[in-house]
Amino acid sequence: MLLLLGMPLLSVPQFSIKNNKVNKEVTTAFEALYDFQFETAHDLISRNIENGNANAWHYFTISNIQLWEIFAGASGDNIKKNYRENLNQQFQFCDELSHEKEERFLRIMYYAYLSRLTMQESEYLTAFRTISNYYDLVKPTFEDTSYAPYMLIDGLYYYLFDYARKEYVLLRPFLEFYEEGDAGRGLRYLKKAANSSNKIIRTEACYFLIKIWFDLEDKPKKAFPYARRLHHTYPGNFIFDLYYRKIKKSLDPDYSPDLEKIKERVLTNSELNTQQKTYFQYLLKHRYPA
Repeated sequence: MLLLLGMPLLSVPQFSIKNNKVNKEVTTAFEALYDFQFETAHDLISRNIENGNANAWHYFTISNIQLWEIFAGASGDNIKKNYRENLNQQFQFCDELSHEKEERFLRIMYYAYLSRLTMQESEYLTAFRTISNYYDLVKPTFEDTSYAPYMLIDGLYYYLFDYARKEYVLLRPFLEFYEEGDAGRGLRYLKKAANSSNKIIRTEACYFLIKIWFDLEDKPKKAFPYARRLHHTYPGNFIFDLYYRKIKKSLDPDYSPDLEKIKERVLTNSELNTQQKTYFQYLLKHRYPA
């Protein structure tokens, strides 16, 4: 049986959190946040934190909920402060995980998120130290193609480090300290991650492949299958919806989405706050294809 892009099912690395209860809670919360049901996602996870039953995966999930809330237009110092605090809690609770690969993956994600945050906040020295810590953790994963989370992070590493070396001349001296990127290898890894049975890894890989093929490579035909998949799986996600409609418009100039129906869905989503609804109305007016 062949999946998307002809990838044999047998070759797709699998993944689930070893603790079945935590796996169910985290997966359900991620499904809710991907569909922009942020309050629902928060409630599913925060009860564990409030009851003292949280582990690193719960804090990883909370920080991802907050990150997607920011993507969806939430702003302010308080949400950024809480986001950083939950990242730090995720890192601290990694000591309690019994599975080595889960611990390594969550520590890698901590440094990946922190490096992005510190670069945005112009904390450049901290960012460079963070990237160095990230690399020390990610390097041992390069040859492990049996673990889906590694395929996601390694795919991004190989593609983005290759892209950065080609596109940003000023970064080349800094990148000499790290293993060379390989865009082709990175894309192969991401395709495999996009066919994982795990909903979180699959969704993240599809989203990055959309951004790579559409935003960086300008190849909408390659981006469209992933955009279509996420659009139909999570119809409440207006970021997925925006990409789907922009890519569809680029492939079919006669296509014109019903913006009033999309606006109605934005305004009737009770789990978006006023900031977020205003942000998506701005996107509808200025970014959606006519």
